[in-house]
Amino acid sequence: MTDTAPREPYRFESVPAVRESLAKVDYLADEGIAGIVYLADRLGKPVLVEGPAGAGSAVGRPAMRNRVDPWVKYAGSLGR
Repeated sequence: MTDTAPREPYRFESVPAVRESLAKVDYLADEGIAGIVYLADRLGKPVLVEGPAGAGSAVGRPAMRNRVDPWVKYAGSLGR
């Protein structure tokens, strides 16, 4: 017998659904970012958001926090 807890329903049905959800909090995710968030949701894994200054990670963290938390993990000077 395996000891597995039931998984909560997935948050997103597709990559476009991720993009639409993030757009609602004023973050325009490209296909790559939306795909990563979608796969992380499906696999039940966290997403590490980091990047150099001006790359958009400081904008992306709050957007993802509002839409997919607690799955998103934060790194960087503004993501504490």
